[in-house]
Amino acid sequence: MISRDFFFDGHLRWNLFFINPNHAGAFLAVLLVLVACSHSLLPRNGKSLYIKYLFFLSEIVIFFLLAKTYCRAALLAVTIGGFLHFLFRTIKNRNLNLDAKWLYISRGIVALIILLGTGFIKRVSYSYVAQDRSVLNRFEVWEGGLKLLAAAPLTGWGYNQSGTAYSNWYQPADDENNHRDLYNTYLTISAELGWLFLFFFSLISFAVVLLPLFFRGENDKIENIGDILSAALLTLIIGTSFNSMNHVRALMIIFTSLVLLSLVLVIWKQKFIRKSAWITLTILASSTTTISVFGMGFILANSDPILVNKVGESVFLTKTDEPSNSILAILSDEEVLGRYPGRFIRETMKGQSSSTIIATENI
Repeated sequence: MISRDFFFDGHLRWNLFFINPNHAGAFLAVLLVLVACSHSLLPRNGKSLYIKYLFFLSEIVIFFLLAKTYCRAALLAVTIGGFLHFLFRTIKNRNLNLDAKWLYISRGIVALIILLGTGFIKRVSYSYVAQDRSVLNRFEVWEGGLKLLAAAPLTGWGYNQSGTAYSNWYQPADDENNHRDLYNTYLTISAELGWLFLFFFSLISFAVVLLPLFFRGENDKIENIGDILSAALLTLIIGTSFNSMNHVRALMIIFTSLVLLSLVLVIWKQKFIRKSAWITLTILASSTTTISVFGMGFILANSDPILVNKVGESVFLTKTDEPSNSILAILSDEEVLGRYPGRFIRETMKGQSSSTIIATENI
């Protein structure tokens, strides 16, 4: 249940039933937002008082488990997801009575006590984050992921191949870590499957997150459910922004469930939704995201001394500072070139005086 492989400042990081504590943190973050936001669905009468206490006790237990993962992305996800639900309720002036205000204050006090008691607060301190290589390493991987999308925008590098592709073509020579993916859900999807999958995945995500903005204000309970689903999905997206959920079955099931529940809500209560405006903004947001991601990748890729392009099963490398004058075909052979042949080829090209295009098969 809890591996003894993950530590922070002498504290054991709990991974529960997941591969690592970050995935456990993302799961707990979504669960916490669902439980906390469901308070607003409870009836306002004495009979629900014990249920409210039970919900609040559940929140404390879940937040304690989250704190023991020492996952900063999970804490950020809970904060933003919870704030989004609070914002929706405040703007629409729904159910935010004196009891609700005290509930938010109580949550803040309990959360602060748990963060201090577990030592989590040090993990988010400026002094620690400033010297934490895990943050800087992610920036390097994300930059490489953007370049991978630019190198294979239509087909991608293949399912579950983003980590290998990054290690071959963009990982710095002094970085000896093995990367399974790109530590970001959307970046991993785009690099592995191409920009069309990025567009559709972001389209689905924006559709759920933006849905509460387009209710007509005629059915309070239905709108409240939409608010909760939106906040939960945004929490999951942020929680997996630093660790991809693509290959974690439990997180993908949660994502799919939230999307399907939102779809059922839209079909069932479509008369309460301004569909045209909702669809238009969703398409606009996902299109802007896709174009921006690809544009950044294109700019970064073309600033490299070696330009990478994937065509079919071949990868073409070109030195960008000189006109190409020769072509050399190199077949992948791990026994000769090592586990990541692309890395060896890149370093070899950098040391050549003349520019070369290298077509590598099946790397």
